[in-house]
Amino acid sequence: MKKQNIGARYIAIMCVFSFICLVFIIVLSMVQTKGPQTNYYIDDANTQTVTVAGLRGQIYDKNGVLLVGNSTRYDLLYEYTAMPESFKEVNASLLQIMSSIKQTDQSDKLSEDYFPIEGVFPNVRYCKALYDTSSNEYYHFLRVLKRNNLSADITAEELAQYYIDRCELSSELYSSGEIRDLMRLWYEMDRVNFGMYQSYTLAKDVSPELVTHVEEKVSSGIIVGVTFKTTSERVYNPN
Repeated sequence: MKKQNIGARYIAIMCVFSFICLVFIIVLSMVQTKGPQTNYYIDDANTQTVTVAGLRGQIYDKNGVLLVGNSTRYDLLYEYTAMPESFKEVNASLLQIMSSIKQTDQSDKLSEDYFPIEGVFPNVRYCKALYDTSSNEYYHFLRVLKRNNLSADITAEELAQYYIDRCELSSELYSSGEIRDLMRLWYEMDRVNFGMYQSYTLAKDVSPELVTHVEEKVSSGIIVGVTFKTTSERVYNPN
């Protein structure tokens, strides 16, 4: 009787073990053929999609002379999701970026400037192009005012004061030239609807020297919030 009980227990254990192995094999087979079935939640507000252009092949003639090649282009971008939390930190980074652009003689690569204010605060005025209601300057000017809930009849001095107050551009912290540069940058960011889903392109097609200059400051923590968009362009050899 005792031997029969031992045998029954042994058979029961083997059945349970076999059943577990069978379930494991079935699950493993499903994962390998269909992939894991777990649904992961992704917070869209904290994600960013980056499109990377593929590098196309180069073309040579029968003598090995390059006919069609590739050229790398670098655009300097400021990213909303990576920017510091305080205006003081953001302003410091922006001024360092502008300093790097000037030191590497890349000022001509700055993005198109629609800043409508001329002069040095408080002696400021609107640029002449703003009085042309069909101009790009006027179109973007109205968009910026609407975005910030500002009156359409706001004066140049009032608009300058608005950015000084909002972006903490105190004359005790910054020179008149720095205040003007920062006001222009903040205005430009408003113009392009800078935010979670829209970066701001500070400069286009910049030199590798500027890339190195900025990346060194990024590595040391002097500049925060910038990145470079790298694209490949086709170059055709006329020879």
